[in-house]
Amino acid sequence: MRIGAFAKKHNISVDTVRYYLDLQLLLAEKDGAQYRFTEEDSKDLKEIMELKKLKFSLGEIQKILTYKRLASNKAIDFKEHFMEFLEEKKRELLSKKEELDEILNFINGKIEEVDNELRNLNVLGLPIRALDKLICPYCKGEFDLTEGQIEHNMIISGKLNCKCNSNLYIENGIIIDEKAIAKKNLPTKKEYYEKTSPKFINFLFKSMTNIINIINDEDVKKDYILEVSHCCGFFLMNYIPYLPKDSTFIIVEQDLNRLKNLKYDLGLHHHHDKFIFLCFDYNNLPLRENSIDLILDCFTSSIHSKIGEDRLFKFLNSLLKPGGKYAGIYSYYANRNLDSSGIEYYCKERLLEAIRTINLNKIYIKEEGPVEEGGEFNPGVVENKYSNLIYFGKKVAN
Repeated sequence: MRIGAFAKKHNISVDTVRYYLDLQLLLAEKDGAQYRFTEEDSKDLKEIMELKKLKFSLGEIQKILTYKRLASNKAIDFKEHFMEFLEEKKRELLSKKEELDEILNFINGKIEEVDNELRNLNVLGLPIRALDKLICPYCKGEFDLTEGQIEHNMIISGKLNCKCNSNLYIENGIIIDEKAIAKKNLPTKKEYYEKTSPKFINFLFKSMTNIINIINDEDVKKDYILEVSHCCGFFLMNYIPYLPKDSTFIIVEQDLNRLKNLKYDLGLHHHHDKFIFLCFDYNNLPLRENSIDLILDCFTSSIHSKIGEDRLFKFLNSLLKPGGKYAGIYSYYANRNLDSSGIEYYCKERLLEAIRTINLNKIYIKEEGPVEEGGEFNPGVVENKYSNLIYFGKKVAN
């Protein structure tokens, strides 16, 4: 039979048959330009397939078949030779089995560990003791909590009622202002990673590490910490190993789904359970004045440009206790050639001038950059010399 029929009979490709012919695993005769395959060739192919099931490589199969052709598979010499191949393959597979068993045991342990974490997520909600830090953002009136569901001294659901009828609600431990909910359509971490230069990501990480080191080195009270960030939780997930057990960390995000996802991730960190999740506009938070010990203003140049730098800086500063600390990482362009709304706010001089309008004593200031590479989500980074301004200050006591 010809090569096509032979391949079809044994359910393999013509290319595979040709490859076996090239390796002389098959020794079909040629009739002119065409190969002719016999029953002997079918027996050889069945033997090749059987040896492959025994995990012999094609090189090993070639040696076995060559010796068989020399000594015949009925001869004692071939049987002894083949026995040596079988014993060696058995030792090889047993060695791999031990290694695979060890890996499988490790994987099973990891599966159990992750499964336990997913089954035992921390219950996260509004700590009851933090209620006195809240105030109506519209009339500055007091809240009354109704229909509250409480677990482990945390409010999981309920309503925060105010006399001005600007009522808020708590859902799954998140305080929500329905008027503020907005979808940001930001890329996922995977999308951002795949389309952003590692140098740019490492540049951002270096700035965060700088601020974390300053906070840890300085005498900073941390009872209540507020993070305002372009990407909620970006700073927190790097800072959480250093977060004191008794600190209450406040997270602000208008994209409710992103906030829910962050809350779920934080539920895996069993060593910390004191958070306030706010789905609110950034400059209209339900927090009392002089209630925050440390403000983290991270990569929010775009938010400042949207709201107005002076306005947002002054509002955030009003939340800070006298003597409280203010840490900021602000993006700016040394060259501002982009034709984009709000680009004038990506300016070091403007940032410094806005910071000077609030009542802070400078403790530390540093410029980092420019970064050498960007990515799809960071156009104009290189030509406009994207840099970071790192600021750390203390609010002057009245």
